[in-house]
Amino acid sequence: MQQDKRKILVRLWEMPVLLFILTLAGLIICLVYEGIWDILSWITLAIPIVLIMKYLYWPRPDHMQK
Repeated sequence: MQQDKRKILVRLWEMPVLLFILTLAGLIICLVYEGIWDILSWITLAIPIVLIMKYLYWPRPDHMQK
């Protein structure tokens, strides 16, 4: 029973934690480094925005809709 709860929590929080880490890394890279690192920070900061737009505007398959 405890394993099931842990799996559910990991499945629920894995994407938000990953997006948090990407955003935090992008902000730190942007503030600390210059040059080519700016491009890396733009990419890491753009990934959450792209994913948000994807899930807001991309049509879901029929079997996924309720």
